[in-house]
Amino acid sequence: MIIQLAADSGEPIYQQIAGVIKEQVHRGSLKPGDRIPSSRDLAATLGVNRTTVCLAYDELRRSGYIQSHVGRGSSVVGANGQRWLKGGQESEVNWDSLLSTGMLNLTRRIPARDGAAPRAWLDFSRLIPDQTLFPVKPFEGILKGVIRQRGAALLQYGPALGLPELRALIARRMQRWGIQATDEEVIIVNGAQQGMDLVFKALINAGDAVVVESPTYSNILPLLGFYQARVVGVPMTAQGLDLDSLRSVAARRSPKLIYTIPNFQNPTGICTSEAHRRQLLSIASEFNVPILEDGYEEDLRTSGKNVRPIKAADRAGRVIYLGTFSKGLFPGLRIGWIVAHRTLIETLGAAKFSTDYHTSLLLQAALTEFISQGHYDRHLKRLQKVLARRLQLTLRSMKEYFPRGARWTLPAGGYSVWVTLPPGVSGRQLALDARHQGVLIAPGEHFFQSSEDSGSFRLSVSTVSETQIRQGIQLLGKAIAAQAPPQSLRGGVAELPHV
Repeated sequence: MIIQLAADSGEPIYQQIAGVIKEQVHRGSLKPGDRIPSSRDLAATLGVNRTTVCLAYDELRRSGYIQSHVGRGSSVVGANGQRWLKGGQESEVNWDSLLSTGMLNLTRRIPARDGAAPRAWLDFSRLIPDQTLFPVKPFEGILKGVIRQRGAALLQYGPALGLPELRALIARRMQRWGIQATDEEVIIVNGAQQGMDLVFKALINAGDAVVVESPTYSNILPLLGFYQARVVGVPMTAQGLDLDSLRSVAARRSPKLIYTIPNFQNPTGICTSEAHRRQLLSIASEFNVPILEDGYEEDLRTSGKNVRPIKAADRAGRVIYLGTFSKGLFPGLRIGWIVAHRTLIETLGAAKFSTDYHTSLLLQAALTEFISQGHYDRHLKRLQKVLARRLQLTLRSMKEYFPRGARWTLPAGGYSVWVTLPPGVSGRQLALDARHQGVLIAPGEHFFQSSEDSGSFRLSVSTVSETQIRQGIQLLGKAIAAQAPPQSLRGGVAELPHV
């Protein structure tokens, strides 16, 4: 293999290596069955760190270009879509060459996924609910009850906007947060991810500028890439989105949309003040830009007073509020909702109808009954207590075990803590080092548009027990100290700078 690296390209070295190998597979220079050098040999040939080559090979395995076997090394499988079939027949279609520009953008930005972590590992990487806390029994009983009572009617096609009784129920619950909405301003969607997709489908043209927080929710970046939007990252501060930077960006770039997570921001865990939210709304009004407000963890506050959503102060129909039951209840339900001006809701309904017709009527009916009987609120109280203990233990453990120079946010709820590492410590390398110790974290590069090593990482306490938290934080502290300057001492600073 001939691999030429460009140090000034702005593309990470591991992505350059993976890209060259993919290109050689497409050209036929590398064919299925061909062996590729070991990571050690290729690193020596290129004069790069072996970890860099390992990252490239990980990317190639995830994309389906190579396969690895212990003791036999790695070999070429073929381009994604050109793998050997079980019967031994190779596809005659070069699927990669047929992919749309949007799909190429999407697949290029999908972050690495390791699947379910082995039970022996301490998994701080995933933002998923703890299924040991799921209220399965009461939901099972309600599910059986609604299908017994309403049967075939819930197994038929349904309205694209959602089950009327669930829309009405969500409109009433929104009043708890100060949002005055009618059921005609609510649409039910298959989770928050489909909600984002429908909003982008309705509003975004190729080349439109979309403002996001930096860092931001990782899965929104490939989705915006699919719609060929120009993603404009605005830095986060300890108080939330940098509003001075936002004003400057709005004046220069004329954005089509602002995407923000004011409550327990992913990945930082920051919750903005009401004053910050009002000022953000004011800037959006000044430059006539809609806001997509992601309230994915609105119900998961564990300390302090609730802060009303931006939508609660919206008097101009400018804010699109996105909610979900995936983090507070069951992600497997795939039920979320959007509250927005009626005109946009009708448009989103047409987009949803053309996509998947409707969300499961059976699950909508069961969820409506589950909430109406008080099960959801009881579950939230239990979940909030568990999260409060986990978050407090995490913060205490970091203060005890992390070296000086490490800084972190102080979330008032939700699942995430954002850690900024001491100067010179690599978030990407830390994730690899920690993995060797059986600890999984989400390196900061996943949450930035540039995908470059950011010297940061996200900790999620969603699925780790209190015993695992202390053990995992201690191991992470040692891994950070191993990279940090020798003079580093224990005792971090709980503060988030510009990142």
